[in-house]
Amino acid sequence: MDAVRWLNEDENRAWRGYAEMSARLSAYLNRSLTRETGLSLSDYEVLVHLSESPHDRLRAYELGASLQWEKSRLSHHLTRMERRGLVSRQMCESDGRGLFIVLTPEGRKAGDALDQPMSIYEVHLGSWRLNPLEDNRSLTYLELADELAAYARDMGFTHIELM
Repeated sequence: MDAVRWLNEDENRAWRGYAEMSARLSAYLNRSLTRETGLSLSDYEVLVHLSESPHDRLRAYELGASLQWEKSRLSHHLTRMERRGLVSRQMCESDGRGLFIVLTPEGRKAGDALDQPMSIYEVHLGSWRLNPLEDNRSLTYLELADELAAYARDMGFTHIELM
C-alpha cells in the first residue's frame, strides 16, 4: 500500500482558502436569491439546465449528471420544485420507464426573471466582489480554475467522489 502524501503548508492553505471561499459564496448567493426571488441556488441550477435544453426538458438521469447530484438529492429537490409548479415529470413515451423533467410555464417565468440583463444573480455576484484581484492576478485565477475543472472532467471525477 502506498503511503499517503499529506498536503504541504502551501497546498493546505490553498485548499482551505478555496473551500472557505466556495462555501461562503454559495451560502451568500443562496441566501440572496432566496430572499429576493424565493428560488434557491439549487432551484436556479435546475432551471438553467432545463431552459438551455431542447424543448425545456431533460431525462432525469441527464439532469442529475449535469448537476452532479446523487439520484436521491435530485428526486427530493424535484419533488419540492414540482409542488411549487416550477417543473413537472412526464413519462418517456419511447421506453415507458424513463422520466422527462420538464420546465413548466411558471418555471420558465421564474427563470426568465433571473436572466434579465442585470439579473439578481449577477448583481449579487458583483456586490460580493467576486473579482477583488488585480486584472493580471484574476486572469491567473481564471486560468487555474479552468485547468482544475478540465482535470476533474478528464479524470472522470464526479461530485460524489470529490466530497
